[in-house]
Amino acid sequence: MEQTLQLQNLSKFYTATHGVVVGLKNVNLTMSVGEFVAVTGESGSGKSTLANVVSGILPYENGEMFFDGRPTSHYDGADWERYRRDNIAYVSQNYGILTGSTVFCNVESALILSGFSKEGAKIEAEKILKEVELFDMRNRRAAKLSSGQKQRLSIARALAKPAKILIADEPTGNLDSKNSEQIIKLLSLAAKEKLVILITHDFAEAESRVSRHIALRDGNVVLDEEVEHDGANDDLNTEPTEVRKDEESQKSDKKSDDSVAARNARKKNVAGLSAYVARLTLKSKPIWSIVMVLLSALTAFAVFAFLGTFIISTDDTTARVYDDSAFRNGDKTRIVVMRDDASDMTEDDYKTISSLKYVENLERYGYICDVSYNYNVGDDMLLKLSLVGTYEMDDGVKSLIWSNVEKVEFLRDDLYLKTLPIRAKGGSIITAGREPQNMREVVVVGDASMIGEYLPLYIRDTKKWTGKSYIFLKVQVVGVTDYGDGLYVSDQLARMINHACVKDSLNYIYGISTLSDIGDQVVCDAQNFAMKKDWELPNINTGGYCYLKTYDPSREGAEGTGIHDSTAPRYIEVSEEMFDTLTLKGRGNQVSVFVKDYSYVDRVLSKLHSLGYKAVSPYKLGALEFDEELYIARIQSLVICGVAFLVTVFLQILLVRVLFGLQKNDYRLMANIGLTCKTAKCSVAWLIALFVLLGQLICIGIVGICVGANASIIVNIVKFISPAIGVVLSAVHILAMIPALLWTTRKLGKDVFEFSEKKVDLDLEEGENND
Repeated sequence: MEQTLQLQNLSKFYTATHGVVVGLKNVNLTMSVGEFVAVTGESGSGKSTLANVVSGILPYENGEMFFDGRPTSHYDGADWERYRRDNIAYVSQNYGILTGSTVFCNVESALILSGFSKEGAKIEAEKILKEVELFDMRNRRAAKLSSGQKQRLSIARALAKPAKILIADEPTGNLDSKNSEQIIKLLSLAAKEKLVILITHDFAEAESRVSRHIALRDGNVVLDEEVEHDGANDDLNTEPTEVRKDEESQKSDKKSDDSVAARNARKKNVAGLSAYVARLTLKSKPIWSIVMVLLSALTAFAVFAFLGTFIISTDDTTARVYDDSAFRNGDKTRIVVMRDDASDMTEDDYKTISSLKYVENLERYGYICDVSYNYNVGDDMLLKLSLVGTYEMDDGVKSLIWSNVEKVEFLRDDLYLKTLPIRAKGGSIITAGREPQNMREVVVVGDASMIGEYLPLYIRDTKKWTGKSYIFLKVQVVGVTDYGDGLYVSDQLARMINHACVKDSLNYIYGISTLSDIGDQVVCDAQNFAMKKDWELPNINTGGYCYLKTYDPSREGAEGTGIHDSTAPRYIEVSEEMFDTLTLKGRGNQVSVFVKDYSYVDRVLSKLHSLGYKAVSPYKLGALEFDEELYIARIQSLVICGVAFLVTVFLQILLVRVLFGLQKNDYRLMANIGLTCKTAKCSVAWLIALFVLLGQLICIGIVGICVGANASIIVNIVKFISPAIGVVLSAVHILAMIPALLWTTRKLGKDVFEFSEKKVDLDLEEGENND
């Protein structure tokens, strides 16, 4: 008979905190395939130590162990893994099954980890389950089996594995006599083609089946004898000897061929095996898997919230006070855009800019966005009557005449002119009425009842016009809207104001009244006025009358004719025809773009620059000095969010390590049936990658719910963070999982694969013995 296992002067010692304990001492044994060996002894005699050394679970210190005639003393961790995977099938007292998996999966997993294909494993598993009478329970979870059924399942898995040695460590310790007899019978069946080593404290229950009895005491072999049988228990061996030997030889050859093919397949399929182990873990531990996914989702959301808020707080603009010396209108969402060569904007430019993502609308007359207006008496301005006395001469007599003069008091200067905008979504914003067609018509925010009303419109450039200078127009509401706020003026008026406010020298504004009754005198007065101011008047052509700006009550016509007045300096009224000749025919070289939210400003600016435009944010440009309270609040936000992020990462690492630690026993069980350290670690990587992916998807869903519920903090983060930064946050969450992965896999190697990592064999202070 071929020697399968040979021990020569083999010794095993346990290192403890206060000394060395002998496990095995100079053991000399030879065992072969076809033997059913019972190893007995009292507790602490070394029988379980012998089983663990033979199975490659524990190393030995002295002597030699030969397997198939080859020494094993030179084996490293990888060699012992291959030895256990290919040659050892193990049955333990506590069943050693995956309780969360089905009966079929328990057997199938042993075959797949041994290198069988999925189809081959299915066929072999069904065959083995029928032999142990568990086929009808193949879809039942192993946790729901009785004690005897669990042990039979453990043996079925050991029988399925194409290994030469089957070690059963106290397999009947938790069973009644009937189930114990059935287990011994199954082991006896396995001994037909394997070396079966039975560790037991009760030799009598196996005496009728075993072929050899070895007894240990204090780590020494005190008995090694063959067991003779009278043939009364040959019920398992009813075939003629020649036929049985021939079948066994064929099975042995087939198993040998299968094992070689399996080993070759395993070398090429580490990724596939690790993915299979990951799937097996998910199926067998659904609650644990759900907890891991929720943990990943929670940490992903925490990273998004804390790190997102941290990123937002790094923008110190919001902690500064706006200085309006450059741009009066410091709207956070406004961007001022010009062409690179400062030439006039074209319709193509309007179309390109307004179509950019996050752009809400575009104002074609850029400068009027800094020109304020008032029209709502009582809300943004007041009209007051003042008693004013003037002296008049009547027949050489100087008299003081008192009269009531209406004066305007402006309450607000944060309302800015605009025309009907070019919107990103397109379409008209007017809900009733029509667009304004001349400078005397406007569209206001309100209901249709306002159409036809006349409003007093005061226009002011508070940056260039000193004091309370203004241009006054009486305008009529011709349309209403529910878009934005305030009012919208005509292109004609916007063009006039745009020209009037941009220029610093002599400027022109439309003359409103009929000029036929004014004549040359006004033109002469205008020329004299220009000469005194050292201004140059344009050439006066027929039909292009020019006259001094003034408010003359005698020129008032019917209500709505557009009577106007002005206290603004250095303006001369001209006709509309003359205005077109003297001023810009286009809308100018500057437009104002308004984005959906301040958080999108940087993204739109970056896009505009990439398209070749010059663009600035008035708010960012004008936010110069820090507001002390805002600055302190910003620093506090940075510190709190930074610390919260670090705590989140630490807790994530710790909890992942703890939760994977709960699966240590399952990995140890799978290691006993062929799982290698490399495959185990790869399966952990698969699981963590899956948990991170699912967690981030759930996090996206949670963020979406928060946005739908209008949670201000989350909404602000979503607006502020660009897709690129979102990818960075996702990467940070993944990177934060890497320490957890490394810690978990290292601990897994130490706890489950003893030969891969150094480990103290025994700590007697914790109550362990050397059995």
